Amino acid sequence: MAKTKIQVMHEDVQIPFENDEKIIGKWKIIGEYNNRTEFDLGQTRQEESIGNRNGEVFFLPNGEWYWCYSWTKGKLLVDNGDSSYVNDFTTEKRSDGFYMFVNLKSYDYLQNGRTTLLVLQQCDRHPYTAKDIARKDNISLPFRDDPNIKGKWKSVAFVLDKNDFDPQNIASSSDLYFKEIEFLPNGECVSLYGNETISGRDCQEWTNGFVLRKWNSTACAYEIRRIDGTDYLFIEWKSGDYRWGGFDTDFYVFMKS
Repeated sequence: MAKTKIQVMHEDVQIPFENDEKIIGKWKIIGEYNNRTEFDLGQTRQEESIGNRNGEVFFLPNGEWYWCYSWTKGKLLVDNGDSSYVNDFTTEKRSDGFYMFVNLKSYDYLQNGRTTLLVLQQCDRHPYTAKDIARKDNISLPFRDDPNIKGKWKSVAFVLDKNDFDPQNIASSSDLYFKEIEFLPNGECVSLYGNETISGRDCQEWTNGFVLRKWNSTACAYEIRRIDGTDYLFIEWKSGDYRWGGFDTDFYVFMKS
């Protein structure tokens, strides 16, 4: 009960933007420390899940959000969907570069109210955009038919790996964000995400083996697996973790409706 109580935190991250030109660009994570003394001594601790797979965080012009990050002067804003929090930071010019010291509201903060020290070093001052730094797939694949995929499929599970799927433990589609997809002839498809319906060739298409989501340049591979006499459709879910984090894809699982 105590663990559940401290796992999430919601602070208002939709705060007015105040510019600071000198921090715009790409930053690499040097490490996480209990305090400044430990940083000076080089005593790192195990890091929280901050930044992409390469240990980088981008500060985009005008505080543009990407993935779960934004900023305003002196504050790193984080909203990962489960928690949102405002982290104060200072900057310092040192002999070997420009550094940022973030008072990070990590798991320790949720547990005991103490921030940890996240240290970053600026790599460049390029004014990237969220679109610039997003991972992009080849979505210009020619149409190839797949008679087995046509029709409407409704989601029953979300898994990190295909082999994690258990047909005995399926969810209600109302609990899942990607609720259904219908594969129409000649590469057209209609998807329901939450309460939003996505359709039209300018937004997405399909070809044998892939759903091509044009609005975010992702080619999501699909596979039909027959399990205990039932066909299940697995579709890659390429979220911000994939597009900006560099992590592997997750999967939605569907049944023919």
